[in-house]
Amino acid sequence: MQQELLFVFIAIFALDSITPGPAVATVMDVSHLTMATATQFSVAIILIWGGVLVGYTALADRGRQYFKNSSMQTWLNRGAAGAMAGAAGSIAFRE
Repeated sequence: MQQELLFVFIAIFALDSITPGPAVATVMDVSHLTMATATQFSVAIILIWGGVLVGYTALADRGRQYFKNSSMQTWLNRGAAGAMAGAAGSIAFRE
């Protein structure tokens, strides 16, 4: 499982690094893009996305541990039921 996640993580970074696309075009003139600036952009993308994805992973792990408890699952189910009932009500009573 961890190997698969690491592979996906590296694949996302590689794709972001290889195809700078519109993000680089809005920041600088692409005709002046050198290997050094491309490397700098790649490192910045890796560091920023790395921090964001590590944060998401930590938050998901904390949520998974939190909702393992059966009483928390009951509250989660009630909350989801309330959200669905609210959505159904708003659809049913719209003009």
